[in-house]
Amino acid sequence: MKSYGDLGEPSLSGAAGQGDREAALVTELALAAEHLRQERLDEVQAALGRLTAIAADDLRVLNLRGLYLFRTEKYAEAREVYRVLVVDHPADASLRLNLGLVELKLGDHVAAAENLRRVVAAEPTNPRAQGYLGLALMRGGDLKQAQQAFARAGQRELEERVAARMAELEEEGNLQRTELERAAGVGTSLLDSDQPFRAPEDEVGAPDTARGAGRWQLRTAGERAPLPTEEPGAHTPSLKIRGAEPVASFAIARMLRATSSNETFALADGGMLVTTVTERVHTRTVGAVSSSATLTFEALRRRVRGQAIEESFGDDGEAMFVATGRGTMLISPRGGHFVLLRLEDDIVYVRETHAFAFEDTLGWENGRMPGAATGIDPPRIVQFRGQGRLVVRSERPLFSLKIDPDVPHIVDTTALAGWFGRVQPRLLRNEQGEPTPYVECGGEGVLLIEEPRS
Repeated sequence: MKSYGDLGEPSLSGAAGQGDREAALVTELALAAEHLRQERLDEVQAALGRLTAIAADDLRVLNLRGLYLFRTEKYAEAREVYRVLVVDHPADASLRLNLGLVELKLGDHVAAAENLRRVVAAEPTNPRAQGYLGLALMRGGDLKQAQQAFARAGQRELEERVAARMAELEEEGNLQRTELERAAGVGTSLLDSDQPFRAPEDEVGAPDTARGAGRWQLRTAGERAPLPTEEPGAHTPSLKIRGAEPVASFAIARMLRATSSNETFALADGGMLVTTVTERVHTRTVGAVSSSATLTFEALRRRVRGQAIEESFGDDGEAMFVATGRGTMLISPRGGHFVLLRLEDDIVYVRETHAFAFEDTLGWENGRMPGAATGIDPPRIVQFRGQGRLVVRSERPLFSLKIDPDVPHIVDTTALAGWFGRVQPRLLRNEQGEPTPYVECGGEGVLLIEEPRS
């Protein structure tokens, strides 16, 4: 199957005879690819406008948009493009590779490594994926795994650098991050010497000889677990003991910094939410670790049919506020999970308890889930629309579920965190008119699902 991870070499086969629309699409893609090779980014942007008018949802057009954003160093926007693409096209490893590279540019080494691991699992003989995986692991401090990835990628120089650093750590017992960052910088220049978004070449996968090679130790009921045994030919490393870390290195390595001027919300390693207020931001304060003394907070009221009402948005300690001024807030998820979303003239519905913060540029309105019987208090929902950023907080990780018009879904009410698209949720009642713990979701769109409490 042809992958569209590299728009530098678009497939033109089969374009003839597929109609004017497809012919125009292929022609524009070919021109855009040439502009991209020549670094004529203004022409690429113009081509994107024409391509969007022809087929805004086409995989090749969306991938071109992601590549253009990457070339113009709009990495956060490129990441959002590829996050959607990998969901819609999970079998295309090159799209997953692109997402990993964007996250590597953004410094999210954990997410980069996770995506790149999935690429090498699908394409174990892809040297570029292995090389970038090694770089993500090295920057994240996992030197052993990084060394192995560089070895599989054939990156001898980087493999030796990591091995030498590991040998130094054996003696020193202390990680000097400046040395590691210098090595990572060299690795970036080496791996970026080719086009970073080049599609993986068609390669024959190596036979999976490692599968099943491990020695499993079975036990019967009541039997004590046996001690692990060493794999044949494997090296069992001894436990390493580290000495004290210099206080400056510790502080720099774990410093939470404010986001850039165009990013109101950002996530630090470990899930901490970093909120930068330049004028006004709507946010809850539960879990706040610190905030700038220059910020002021005013309680936010619910909005119904465009008008503010007397009810507060959120109750007690979970109340929503309007933060005004210029400053930074650091907020802990308190065992939960934050998700950052950006709306681009979208409409998104989120359970009120899950809406944590949003930019002042978004339109919003409070409501309730349809279908409740008289006297029943249905879940509160917030509609967000327009352009801006939104933070969703959940107790457990969220995942999405696509629904089609012909196949409505029955969802646990406590699991439905929100939706977008032309979704029509309705609380179900039994034959006696009594409420049930389920919601029927019809229409077409995507549901945001959270694993319900046990």
